Amino acid sequence: MAILTVTRFDDVVDPNDGQLSLREAVTQAINSFGDDTINLNGIAQLNQSIVITANSGRITFQGNGANTSGFSGQNRTQIITVHHQGTATFSNLGFYNGYAYGGDGQKSGGGGLGAGGALFINRGDVTVDRVSFVANRAVGGNGGFNLQDGGRGGNE
Repeated sequence: MAILTVTRFDDVVDPNDGQLSLREAVTQAINSFGDDTINLNGIAQLNQSIVITANSGRITFQGNGANTSGFSGQNRTQIITVHHQGTATFSNLGFYNGYAYGGDGQKSGGGGLGAGGALFINRGDVTVDRVSFVANRAVGGNGGFNLQDGGRGGNE
């Protein structure tokens, strides 16, 4: 069991800087044996989604209050994805400004599902306790168009 404390809140992976970003902490937790705790005493600003996959134990993200600790997708990325038997607990923190956009359709196809602006769970096990979700969005992609109808989308 490891207790990891995030000390760098921008989304940088640099093993030589003497600091621990959220992304680095998650990688360490996934690769270690047993349950792990990641302490957040600020808001991690993410450039891309953090992906939690199968691990040997539960990863607990522990904050010190939803207004002062958690995650931000900066209105440009989904925040957390948990899949393939990943297990996680989120406690006493917030998810802010997550954004998931589904892919645009091709030809006559519909747009893709924009799922989980803050938290997307696909075959994972997640527990939330005293968690705020603020200003997160999941937006479906635009539908495609049919070349045979002149690109009008068939809605006339």
